[in-house]
Amino acid sequence: MNIWVIGIVFLVVILLSLVKFMSKRYDDLKFIAKKEFARILKGITFIYVPSYCLSHYHTDRLTDMSLQTTNKAIEFALWIKKLGGNPILILSTAYAVLWEREADIKTNLALDAGLSLENIIIIPEVTDSYNEARKVRIIIRNCLLSSQGSILFAIAERLHASRVGIPLRSFGVAVDGVEGVKARIERALEPSWIKSIRSANVVPYALWQWIFYLANPLMVWREKRKQKGG
Repeated sequence: MNIWVIGIVFLVVILLSLVKFMSKRYDDLKFIAKKEFARILKGITFIYVPSYCLSHYHTDRLTDMSLQTTNKAIEFALWIKKLGGNPILILSTAYAVLWEREADIKTNLALDAGLSLENIIIIPEVTDSYNEARKVRIIIRNCLLSSQGSILFAIAERLHASRVGIPLRSFGVAVDGVEGVKARIERALEPSWIKSIRSANVVPYALWQWIFYLANPLMVWREKRKQKGG
């Protein structure tokens, strides 16, 4: 009987955690930017977009998750520029054999929209969210050597947005706002078949995001240990 009670309690806790994860509300970045107008004018506005890779079925284009988040970030960067700020897009791209094509597509989208190369920083060859977060920290630290402060926003696919800020904060990066973007979940071109099929549809994709939302402390510890070892 006690085992059944423990099992039911455990299941309820798990379900409540999943409901909380799925129902998370995201930030209105324009509202935050208006409140932080003085900081926007004074320093750099970093706009970070995680990598969602190329499409598995159409390798000459981005996945819809990647396309929608990149376009949203570009739109926001142009708005910041119109306010008189200095936006810098941090566009993440994944894997050694694939990142250059992803980088070219994202860069061209930004340039065609009216941004310049000075507004774009590419992160090459990321392998996971924690490796990605560490590289974001290095970029921001290097940029701030010649700047008077910064503000950081993240724009991510809406389910991933629930956890995108956690690795960044774990590596000491202050996140001022996270916006979730609705996109079609689409299988990505990734060297690992497990990672590739996680985005085959919304069910495995949502479960993946939730599991790593819970596993964040372990993953941060693993990445920091790997960093020390390297």
